[in-house]
Amino acid sequence: MHWPSSPTRPLDSLDGVEENQKARAAALYHPLSSPLSNKAGTREEKKRTEMIKARDQLRQQRLVLGRERTSERESYAQQMELLRLQAAALDMDPDDWDRETEQVEADLDEAYEAELEEYMLQEELELEQQLRELQLNETAKGD
Repeated sequence: MHWPSSPTRPLDSLDGVEENQKARAAALYHPLSSPLSNKAGTREEKKRTEMIKARDQLRQQRLVLGRERTSERESYAQQMELLRLQAAALDMDPDDWDRETEQVEADLDEAYEAELEEYMLQEELELEQQLRELQLNETAKGD
């Protein structure tokens, strides 16, 4: 009667040893092949490991980018929540705030225009003064 040595493998352990010995002996009869290294197999294994490394690197990069996006979204949400809390603490209505900022900007524009007009008036007065002095100098020289 034949009993397998493992429930997952139907072969007897002695049959496995015998197959390994036959494969080793067969390799000795092929002088151009080396039983120690199979270059085609190692080349394919190297390519496979390189592809696995490349996939792992891409996966890691995607994970890093995903984490960065998530952290940016979370920090933005935290900042917005903080601003909302500050606005609630001040009891400010956003529309009122907009109106106030527009009013402040309008006041600044008016002040700038008034200052500019005053400057232009002073420049005009200085020019008139210089023209009068020139006319006086010319009349004084002409006399």
